Amino acid sequence: MRNEHLLKHLRHFRVVAVAPEGSLWSELCEGAGECSAMSYAEASERSFQANPHLVLLAFDAARLKDPHFLGGLKRIREARPWQIMLFCDEADSPVAREFALKLHAYGPYSTPESGEALRQALLTALPGMIERLQEQTRAAQLQKISDLSPAQVLLSGSGKVLVANRKARELFGSRETAAIGEKLAETGIGKGVGSDEDVVNVEIGDGKYLLHKSGEEGGGTLLTFVVSPFGCEEGGGSLSRVECIERLKDRMAQHLESESAMHLLTARIANYETIIRNYGWMRAHAVVKELLASMANHFGPTECAGVWHKDMPVLLFGPASFEASKEALESFAKELGFLDFGDDVALSVDFVLIEAVGEDLNGIINVVERSYEGDLSVADTRGVRVFGTGSGSRAEADEEELLLQLFTNIMANHQPLKLFNIYKGLPISTPATILKVEEGRILLKVEKIQKFVIELEQKVVMQSPNLPKDVEAEVYLVDARKPLVMVKRPRLLHASLNNRKHTRVGLPSRLPVVIKVEKKHYTGYLRDISIHSAAAYFNAGKFAEEELKGKKARISFRLPWENEEGSVTLDLGAEILFNRDEGDEHKVVLVLEHDETSESRIFDYVYRRQRELIREIKSKIV
Repeated sequence: MRNEHLLKHLRHFRVVAVAPEGSLWSELCEGAGECSAMSYAEASERSFQANPHLVLLAFDAARLKDPHFLGGLKRIREARPWQIMLFCDEADSPVAREFALKLHAYGPYSTPESGEALRQALLTALPGMIERLQEQTRAAQLQKISDLSPAQVLLSGSGKVLVANRKARELFGSRETAAIGEKLAETGIGKGVGSDEDVVNVEIGDGKYLLHKSGEEGGGTLLTFVVSPFGCEEGGGSLSRVECIERLKDRMAQHLESESAMHLLTARIANYETIIRNYGWMRAHAVVKELLASMANHFGPTECAGVWHKDMPVLLFGPASFEASKEALESFAKELGFLDFGDDVALSVDFVLIEAVGEDLNGIINVVERSYEGDLSVADTRGVRVFGTGSGSRAEADEEELLLQLFTNIMANHQPLKLFNIYKGLPISTPATILKVEEGRILLKVEKIQKFVIELEQKVVMQSPNLPKDVEAEVYLVDARKPLVMVKRPRLLHASLNNRKHTRVGLPSRLPVVIKVEKKHYTGYLRDISIHSAAAYFNAGKFAEEELKGKKARISFRLPWENEEGSVTLDLGAEILFNRDEGDEHKVVLVLEHDETSESRIFDYVYRRQRELIREIKSKIV
């Protein structure tokens, strides 16, 4: 039905049929909306008035050397259409198939005998066309992200500039590495600035930047410069450790006569290093700032906000009673799991609330430092009121209760809810209705296909605009006759299933695969494959975890194919995304580097495999 709807809108597309002179394509195009037809000669002699979205190319192997045909083909490529569909009287011929692969066209399809036959061909091709367009859009977005990348300079072990990217050349106003090295030395930036763990502020010209260093001792060093979004002006931005202490001293002096004390809140991010490993130091640095902004919004009035250590933002607020501040902190710690820090980042934070009263500044600084090191004793807190809690203690205990309340609200307000499962790599997502939330269980009315997969997996992921993140729940009961499923123990997922970059499919049987890394060959089997990646499995303990990460490789395997041999051999370049043990097997995920032929063949296989899986599910639920 969806494809039928899209076909109705095909009249809004610019569709051109290019065919031999005297053919019936002008009549056939009446079945494809606003479609114009032209001969090879017409296409070769004039440019298209407007770039077509879709070109229907009638192919005749006998005309491969016809100058009009070649000229028309050149004009079509120059017009850069969205898609090309190839039609041929002998669609199964090797020549036609090879030509379709070279042209990166859909087909070849048999020449339609009527407008209705052309319409059916379009209906068949539309799903694949749309998916390819989505992939092209994602590729354009990735290119845009690359264009927005930070300035980076690679230094040798001796401190000599080896490479500077485009942004770095613009930042230092030179394309020559020697000149960039001189400017780094002039501004005092180099291997001696900062450390591999810290983010430091530097000034280059009139601009302020965050500088991060990475690399191994004695080896190369990568300098990354990011425009600093934060300043240290009065009343705005975030403060450094020294500035925080100065501001604390001033505010304590101003509140000596006040009946209510100031309160200093520290928030150490316990999993800061994990965030760096998974998301990079820039995302970790941004999370610190975002957490500090959330703290400032929750507590108040705020006197100052700063970063005491790289993984510990601090907030000075008040005046308020200590009991009121404790309640506010407990509330904030409980709500922290529902705050969105982007990229599905999950925080584990240890909070310490300190009452800043009197003139004992050194005592307060000692409490902050001791708590940061995890070495705070009763003697350190003598004369200072201190309260500590964590985002993972009470918040985790209350998570299920809060989620059940959210599902109750979704049910009461008839808000949308979708269920998500994966069947052999194929995403299955359908709408559902909550019928009851009671005694920690959620009763759902579901569709047959979803019920079948839920029963197999014994779990389901629930998605809704009214949930802070995806929620996974265990299956409690599946009704044998009715489309009803009862689930229990809902919990937040820190990684959304919508983040799957490409549709991948599981293979029907173990498919032998060989990967070559440097001079070594390893034999395993493929578990699943997508247009741009593949997952290969080997014996557990074959490699150390992440041993192969980032390395170049060659991957070869025989892909099932509908031909005389029953398969085609693919040998591709690849980059290893990660490798790790998963139970009794070791998983290696590779990003594939395609040529046009291999991409088309994997694309076609994934599409055929998806249809097989859908038929497989339907046969089991009838």
